[in-house]
Amino acid sequence: MTIRAVALAYSPGSATIAAGVPVTITLQNSDASVAHDLTLPGVGKTDLCAGPCNSSVTFTVPAGTYSFVCSTHADMTGQLIAR
Repeated sequence: MTIRAVALAYSPGSATIAAGVPVTITLQNSDASVAHDLTLPGVGKTDLCAGPCNSSVTFTVPAGTYSFVCSTHADMTGQLIAR
């Protein structure tokens, strides 16, 4: 799954993933010269990179709702729903 960082926001801002199996999320940072990551507190995070760039994280979570955030832009948030 790809989540884009563009204009200081995530797109999509919400996504559904499979619970209990490995999931890879690729952050596609389209904000030129702006550093972003995708951090899932307590789960994992992508590397911080200045756009344009891509960075991925793989994780496994049980069913539930998980918030993600950019570690350098606290107002950049999103949500993953694991089913």
